[in-house]
Amino acid sequence: MARGVAVALCMGILCTNAEAQQVHPTEKLDVKIPFELKKIDGSLLLAKYYKKMDELLLYYSPTGAVRKSGQIVGLFYHIASDTVPSEILNTYGEDLTRQGFQFVKDASYGTPGLMSECYLNLGVSFCGLEKAFLNPVSQKMVTYKKSVDGGDVYIKITAARAATPYNWSAKNSFAVADKITFQKDDNLLEMTMVLPKVTSIALVKEDINFMHDNLLSSGSVNLYGIYFDFNQTVLKPESETTIGEIAKLLQADPALVLGIVGHTDNQGSAQYNQKLSEGRAAAVVADLVQKYGIDSKRLFPSGMGDTKPIVSNDTGEGRAKNRRVELVKRNP
Repeated sequence: MARGVAVALCMGILCTNAEAQQVHPTEKLDVKIPFELKKIDGSLLLAKYYKKMDELLLYYSPTGAVRKSGQIVGLFYHIASDTVPSEILNTYGEDLTRQGFQFVKDASYGTPGLMSECYLNLGVSFCGLEKAFLNPVSQKMVTYKKSVDGGDVYIKITAARAATPYNWSAKNSFAVADKITFQKDDNLLEMTMVLPKVTSIALVKEDINFMHDNLLSSGSVNLYGIYFDFNQTVLKPESETTIGEIAKLLQADPALVLGIVGHTDNQGSAQYNQKLSEGRAAAVVADLVQKYGIDSKRLFPSGMGDTKPIVSNDTGEGRAKNRRVELVKRNP
């Protein structure tokens, strides 16, 4: 009896993750989801994706692409034709709002950012599938955000209908289902989540002692506690802790002269990254001079762009490690 009630309550609405597991145990993810993960009743999981550290394109704004980095989770579903994309997104939107999420952006058809952008960003080989059978006019895409312990969660939900019948089959290691036939007007749903970062990069306390010891032993030190928004050169407020420690270092040793060197990953052109790295180094110097009274003659900003990676840029975690500000000890 309880089983029948649960099924009835699930009909046509979102099922809880626990109920989903009874049907698709492969949907279980080895990552903590800081909210109640749900799915549309009757949907079939096609593929799932997880990466410990990467960047996700959320949408395009008038000023350019908006991306967020962190743990990336992607879930891809087949949903029968008795539901339309707008209903799917409205159902998820109502539930996410109930859970404390805030609406961020509608990037549906008629605005930049088709589904293929998401698949390219995730490295999942569905781009050919998108071009092969999905009706772009039917595409709906929305983004939601919620602040949780450890950072922000972003959820991008995209749905589109099949323009023609299509025999889908597994093409990569992310696939869960072997094959399925999309009938005309069946839906492909993608739910992509950006979860707070889990990385060891910032676990080191970047205080005056850490900086002094590294400068003494190797003449330079890489810092990861200086933050900028994507493609920006304006310091974020959370950078002040590390910059304050740089100021203490300089105040404790009046003879110390530092090169402030900006580094980027390889996303974007070499010329653009060079300019970005120079701008970020200059922002650090300006903060030290204006807020802490450090003599500008003791600071030499420069940028290396993407020319000096520490590790490979092939992964999101690697790119995060290459994005840094470096202090280099210079002769007085």
